[in-house]
Amino acid sequence: MTHDAGSQLKREIFGLVKTGGMLLGGLAILAAVSALFANPLQVFFRLIAVASMAMLILSIVTMVLTFRRAKAIEPVALLLSLAVTVIGTLVSLWFGGRAPPLSISLAACLAGALIGAGWSLTTLLFIDNHQIRGRGTAWHLVIWGLTFAINQIGAVVFGHTPSAMTLLMLAGAGLTVGNTLGLLVRVRRVAALIPAIAVPAASQQARGGAGR
Repeated sequence: MTHDAGSQLKREIFGLVKTGGMLLGGLAILAAVSALFANPLQVFFRLIAVASMAMLILSIVTMVLTFRRAKAIEPVALLLSLAVTVIGTLVSLWFGGRAPPLSISLAACLAGALIGAGWSLTTLLFIDNHQIRGRGTAWHLVIWGLTFAINQIGAVVFGHTPSAMTLLMLAGAGLTVGNTLGLLVRVRRVAALIPAIAVPAASQQARGGAGR
């Protein structure tokens, strides 16, 4: 692992730890507020429901406002996201009890992965100052909106059925895996173009310096 990759990995892990700490802090605050009421457990879960709805609305607004904003695409961050998704899904399956039949589970994962692979194609990649960056297109937002709506509708309709919720989780994991792998392949191809772009730029700078 190169020094740059190691630094990127440390930054991504620090970001995850920071996010986890903020979530735990938020839960601690909700628990402290709930303790002031006569039925703290009931108030606690109501506050969690309100906070979850607020975060859901915030995520939608953030996605709509920022999907076209260019951001750096780091392979290390993509791999870490992939690892977190796979590990989180396996842990959920382990503690979730009996899973749906293997064939149906694999079909849900495959369907999500295919959609995710297609979704990865809707991110416009480009090279900016020798760094690979990407921004979403209109189709990126459309596919995200459709998958988001399907997941929410499925949770409402089949929320009482553990097997259906497991299938939704597997499809969501497949979506993330397909999107991440698709982006990794595309980033690798774009990265191969950076030396070809850097050489003419360096030659042009050298000629400019010689002219002065």
